[in-house]
Formats: sequence, C-alpha cells, structure tokens
Amino acid sequence: MKATFNTWCIASIILAGVAFFALALSVYFTGQTILLYVGLGVFLAVTMTMTSIMAQRQRKSSKGEIK
Repeated sequence: MKATFNTWCIASIILAGVAFFALALSVYFTGQTILLYVGLGVFLAVTMTMTSIMAQRQRKSSKGEIK
C-alpha cells in the first residue's frame, strides 16, 4: 500500500506535534524555557510549510494541472 502525499503531510504535522509535546514535557521537568521556544518555532515552521504545500496542490488540482 502506497501512502499519498496528503498522508505524508498530515503524518509530518502529527509527528511535529508529538515532538513538541515531548519537548514541552522536558521543559516542564527541567525548567529550560528556551527549549520551549525552539520547539514552538520548529512546530510552526513544519505546520505552516506543510499546509502551504497542501493548499498549493489543492489549488493546482482544482485548475486541472495535477491528475
């Protein structure tokens, strides 16, 4: 079974969310708040990039450029 592009995008967003949650837990126990900002930046970058790519592909497919 081959995964579609949307599946990979959603999986990467979920993985980034889980990684951010793990990082937030480590910040809670260690008190190093800089890790929280780094994790938030990575999570936002992954989420915005993947949603932007998905939106571009949807726009192209509605125009009929992608089969």
